[in-house]
Amino acid sequence: MLTQHSVGRPQPSVSVVRKRGAITVAPITSNTICVLSFQVLVPAGETSGLKSDSKIQAEQIRSVSFDMIGNRIGHLEAPAWRGRPDPDGLSCRRSSRRRR
Repeated sequence: MLTQHSVGRPQPSVSVVRKRGAITVAPITSNTICVLSFQVLVPAGETSGLKSDSKIQAEQIRSVSFDMIGNRIGHLEAPAWRGRPDPDGLSCRRSSRRRR
């Protein structure tokens, strides 16, 4: 299920776990310049409800109150979860070392 949650501002998210009083979500961003192996590329479309290709940020998973959840904007089909453009997770990393 794709919903909008607001932590600062409304943001699309994927519902991961629903428990009493809270829901665990993974935020979605349209910044797809770099999709790492632990992120999932999601195509835009009527089913997903997204206006542009986006990625699920599994590293940003969080629990939020049901009060912060907005309307459902779409849902994901199984193929949206398949295929990772960067299987080793390395090609998008920037070096933090300085040149001397």
